Amino acid sequence: MRMLVYVVFLLCLSIWLVWRINSKKSQLVRYILPIQNNTIFYYLLIALAILISAYLFHYINLISVIACYLILFTAHEIQWYAFYTQLFKDELESTATFYGWCNYFNDAITNISATIDDGYDFSEGIFHGDFGISNRQAMQNKYDLYYDYLKLKPGMKVLDIGCGNGHWGYYLMQRGIQVTGIVISKDNYEACKNKGLKVILGDARIIIKNIQERFDAISAIGPIEHFSSVSQPPRLRVKALQDYFADVINLIDVNSASKMYLNSIMTTNGKSSKYRTLEYYFHFYVIASVFGSGYYPSENEIENIYTSKQSTITIKKDYTEDYRYIFVRNKKYLGNFHWQFNTPKRILYLIKALLTDPYWPHRLLFGHTGSWLWQFGGNQKQPMPENKDTPIRAYIYVVEINSP
Repeated sequence: MRMLVYVVFLLCLSIWLVWRINSKKSQLVRYILPIQNNTIFYYLLIALAILISAYLFHYINLISVIACYLILFTAHEIQWYAFYTQLFKDELESTATFYGWCNYFNDAITNISATIDDGYDFSEGIFHGDFGISNRQAMQNKYDLYYDYLKLKPGMKVLDIGCGNGHWGYYLMQRGIQVTGIVISKDNYEACKNKGLKVILGDARIIIKNIQERFDAISAIGPIEHFSSVSQPPRLRVKALQDYFADVINLIDVNSASKMYLNSIMTTNGKSSKYRTLEYYFHFYVIASVFGSGYYPSENEIENIYTSKQSTITIKKDYTEDYRYIFVRNKKYLGNFHWQFNTPKRILYLIKALLTDPYWPHRLLFGHTGSWLWQFGGNQKQPMPENKDTPIRAYIYVVEINSP
């Protein structure tokens, strides 16, 4: 009976803390809080595991505490993804934490210089079919191609949603473009500020609802997968993407010579031989846990959103192998996610993660199993442009925004 009282008290206290934090978070564009929902969730499970272990074994037994914790955690994950009953876990916090790991533990991203250098970018390169060129040239190709796709000219204004460490924004700034970036990771935010970029820290879905400025063009290189989640019912996943794109349309100056929106995005390949196998579910559970919020829409879902009275898809480019190949040449590149814990600063950051982040084991597993590159066909060193049997296909969409 006493244990039941303790359990109810812990649950009520945790629910109250989460409610208070979320009420504050909804008022914060910059998304900076003294304590995270995920940390509350972490210690709630630990406390419940200790209580249950003490009740069952009449003393604190480390093995039984760990076993109880794992059972409670597993039960939480099942209800989270299977029944969509969301309470404690905060997926955007997990997303921000993941990019913190990238900046701290991956050698290929710790150099956040403003130059376009081999591997120092979160996202894809473009090879134009010539896989013998350097990664640096492939990234230069990407920026040049995006610049042309968006029909940009010096003096234009671009909003870059999910701007990462600001390499694309810096490229645009060097070409005379006025750039505003949005990013959720504080580490990325500082990197962009160091490049001299105008950048906003916070949840892009909230920020774009409050921006009064209008832009000639908008780019979103890879963030849209985070704007809905497999932990949501299917109807809400699609609605979240629809609402986001409606806000994008409102930010475009339809009188501009550009009035273009560019989005590189991962889509689910329902024709893949690995689709919905045990291997498929394992890798995507690891990916979802590490990245936090995440959903790969189908091609039809995203194209139905982008095709309307106010928008027309002008370009659709499959760049799956371009994305994969730029990362497999060197195991240090970000796509391989080889975490390094070899400096005092990195060790201290890891200790902090062990004490505050319930998903630190998933982040280690993510790096060890190669889940990221598995989606695109694996880590084979040879180019495989002919391989279409991948769980995920990556596309570049360019959409023209029309007058209402």
